[in-house]
Amino acid sequence: MSVSLFGRPLDALTVNLGAIYTDATYGAGYFVTCGQLQTAAQGCLPVFNSAGVQIGTADDADGNRIIGAPEWKVTANVEYAKGFSNRLEAFVQADAVYTSRVNFSAAYDPIASTTRQPSLAARLGLRNADQRYGVSLFVRNLFDTYQPVVRFETPTAAQQGDPHSYSQISGAESRRVIGLSFDARL
Repeated sequence: MSVSLFGRPLDALTVNLGAIYTDATYGAGYFVTCGQLQTAAQGCLPVFNSAGVQIGTADDADGNRIIGAPEWKVTANVEYAKGFSNRLEAFVQADAVYTSRVNFSAAYDPIASTTRQPSLAARLGLRNADQRYGVSLFVRNLFDTYQPVVRFETPTAAQQGDPHSYSQISGAESRRVIGLSFDARL
């Protein structure tokens, strides 16, 4: 389910709001490998072969949120633009994105997930009146709150004697980014 609102409450003020709700879960009988630190109390159960020998562990992921699918994503964008000549206008823009917890493990490993927090961005710039050309100073992840793109159990952790090892990958939005943007619409 998604909802989008767009409005211009004042001549120079534009507001965009959006929300997405996703009910994406694994179905019954979908078994996955247990997380490194997952216990029997957390759903990690032994798996036996036909001879009754334990061959591993598995977690019934029934009802667990699908990897990479947040339950909620909410966005907001506000822009105030004011012309100060017949040819140029100045603008200030703010963006906010809230994403609920994202799991990177179907077994619901609490370490292999992101926390719930908003990401804020801002932009200050000049553009010509028809918005064909512009220049702006921008900042993304304004408060520099670290968010990995993905976090996972290190594949070689057991061989290295560290069964509690995790790896993560950072992306362009994982840390604060400050830059200058030159825009053109052709």
